[in-house]
Amino acid sequence: MPISVWVCDERHQRLASLRDVLHLVPPPLPPGWYEPFVGPADHHRFPMLAHVDPYGNTIFNRTQMSAVLEELATIQPELDGVALSTARALGVLIATHGHRPHRYLWFIGD
Repeated sequence: MPISVWVCDERHQRLASLRDVLHLVPPPLPPGWYEPFVGPADHHRFPMLAHVDPYGNTIFNRTQMSAVLEELATIQPELDGVALSTARALGVLIATHGHRPHRYLWFIGD
């Protein structure tokens, strides 16, 4: 189930998307959306990523984005192919656009 990913400001204005950073990650290129690679069973290891709701919206603030970055770094050795590229692209999106105050990472479920 594809999930759109955006960095937005406090007025919900979209500043950047996962698609905007795809050219910055090595192949294979992710499809431009997020498909969860962490499920509820991984809640204790990856509490932030495990809470992404594939059917609703999940929003992380700037502080929480730091935790998401740590989880992405931890899980990358366990991933390959498109999942690995997607994790890398999420990391680039957060590092590039999520460091300023009043930035939020939105996972917009289907």
